[in-house]
Amino acid sequence: MGEPQPGTTAAMGRSVGAAETPAVTQRIATSQTLPVPITLTRGAATREPAQLAFEKEMVKSPQLGGPLRERLEQNNFELLQNLETFIDQTGATLGDQPSVGRSVTRALLEGYAAAKARTKAAYSKAFQSAGAQELVDVSKTITTEDNGAQVSTTLFDYLNSRPKGLPSTGVFDAARSYARSLGLASVDDAGNLVPNQNITVGQMEKFRQEVTSAVGADPTDKRAIAIVKRLIDDTVGDAGGEAFARARATRRSQARKFENRAVVARLVEEVGGRTDMRVMSDEVYNAAIRNSSPEEIVFLRRVLNTTGKKGQQAWRELQGATIRDIYDNAIAAGQTDSQGRPIVSVAKMNAYLDSMNRSGQLEAIFGKQKAQRINDLNEVARYVTTVPPGTLINNSGTAGTILAAMAEAGAQGALTGVPLPVAVGLREIAKFIKNKRIKAAIERSLKAQGE
Repeated sequence: MGEPQPGTTAAMGRSVGAAETPAVTQRIATSQTLPVPITLTRGAATREPAQLAFEKEMVKSPQLGGPLRERLEQNNFELLQNLETFIDQTGATLGDQPSVGRSVTRALLEGYAAAKARTKAAYSKAFQSAGAQELVDVSKTITTEDNGAQVSTTLFDYLNSRPKGLPSTGVFDAARSYARSLGLASVDDAGNLVPNQNITVGQMEKFRQEVTSAVGADPTDKRAIAIVKRLIDDTVGDAGGEAFARARATRRSQARKFENRAVVARLVEEVGGRTDMRVMSDEVYNAAIRNSSPEEIVFLRRVLNTTGKKGQQAWRELQGATIRDIYDNAIAAGQTDSQGRPIVSVAKMNAYLDSMNRSGQLEAIFGKQKAQRINDLNEVARYVTTVPPGTLINNSGTAGTILAAMAEAGAQGALTGVPLPVAVGLREIAKFIKNKRIKAAIERSLKAQGE
């Protein structure tokens, strides 16, 4: 009779008897070790075209396809349960992105406030130390970068070289004003600063604090103040003793954690008289996760996890929000099963995860082991719902089942031009539908190992 065709019981029998391969064993093991085990059909486990064709054809049979349809719904429910379990495993308790955003912002702001309080306390102690009276040589020539070019200058020569009284020179004007009010310099007839004698470490550190407070959010101002602060720091150097060394180290730690990396700095930046956040709560997730590089995500994770219990919980909320984002993308098509449960679009879920894997975001958020578990679920989902190229499936409905029935009934002559009475054909199809062998084959299909 030749090679059995996909969709026939002969092809089905051959598939069931096929020896297990390492790939089949691995697929079954992966599906069973998920948080909520997924029960594969034989076709999903083996990926054999003949077996898959049989299952996909028979699932359309109104009389015999019920068990296969139930398995499809069961598998879909298991996919949903796994995603929900992954959310639970993160320890997240909040269900919407604005709430998650507020938890992240609150934790970072509290951590930032605590860091600034530590810095303030350290400097307060340093200003009271003997090192505060140590003299500083402000005539020291410093080499630094200004707008991409290397310049060699002193602190006060640099301030004198900047334009005065323009909208774009506010930072330098403020610095000159603070230098006079703090007793660091006087002004000559040309309007230039003349540094005073006996300038102390305490005065220079106070000067640095004042010019830092003068800067706003304008990028030009930030660049200008960065140059002035570098000149101050290099002029003072290590002067001031141990107390100032500790204060500076505390201040650097604050900057590294909350100010120097955009992924955190933009989340703690406030506007509108310190009443509104630069990044609103409903955009925090996108700013922190979706639009961030893996390096930024890892940095944010480290900051939150070292910022007390609220920070640790905020990180868990971001992890939970990420799984929820995967979930929402997977069910975005809006289809439901017979129980009203959303149907997972494996194509959408796979595309979403593929993007996160290629960028490195998934592992940055969850770590290598948990990211692999999420990818395992995605892989099993593809086993359940997709077929490999070359699998012959009749998408037109019952035609494939009718042809298989005719072949099974020995009526192949009809396909070669030998007449077959319609009544006989219908009777043979009815017999096929009731055939116990087909029912048995479906039962075997429901078992990954075919037994």
